[in-house]
Amino acid sequence: MFHGAFCYSVLKGASVRDALEFSNAMAALNCTRLGARGGIATADQARDLIERGERRRHPDYSRTA
Repeated sequence: MFHGAFCYSVLKGASVRDALEFSNAMAALNCTRLGARGGIATADQARDLIERGERRRHPDYSRTA
């Protein structure tokens, strides 16, 4: 899911940061259901998760902590 969402984002002209964020959201939503394709979300659902989702950043791994 992550790789497909990343390719989709790049083809749509997203920045690397935005593509990674979108890909993470799509993969996270996919993990909420059983099976490899059971939780495939829409792009709108991923964007909603990005907007409302809580962010956790560890200072050792993020410059924006």
